[in-house]
Amino acid sequence: MNIKLICGFSILFFLLVFEIPSLKAQSADQPKENRDLIVSSITSDRDKVFAKMDTAATVDKTAWIRHIQIGLKDVIINAAKSGMENGKYTIHVRFIVEQDGSITNVEALDDPGFGTKKAVEKIVRTGPKWQAAQINGQKVRSYRTQPITFMIFR
Repeated sequence: MNIKLICGFSILFFLLVFEIPSLKAQSADQPKENRDLIVSSITSDRDKVFAKMDTAATVDKTAWIRHIQIGLKDVIINAAKSGMENGKYTIHVRFIVEQDGSITNVEALDDPGFGTKKAVEKIVRTGPKWQAAQINGQKVRSYRTQPITFMIFR
């Protein structure tokens, strides 16, 4: 089988990767007085995980994209060699960014097959540290959902 994947990888990985707007901050739509109530509950319960915050968790985009590119290269080649059909695939990965910036509870929400789901979970789990989200200046645990898109073509 003649697979012309390697030549297209540098271009595809640029396309691959992310809908960069998903890395932008998600502002809280709640009035300030409601956010103050949430913060008071943070101090009493550090296990809470937030979906909306004043400042969303962030990561060095260049390092994050590079990490994903390097990790996915062999996975995509092996999937193509194993018979994965030509096409564009997106795996949404949900995870928690902890207060220290580490990533936990990684779960791929999509599974296009050929081992890509488990591989993407491992790649995200071992990625660079993030900067934690904040509510009223306090670091909090937060959910993230990151789409990872790649293409197979021969």
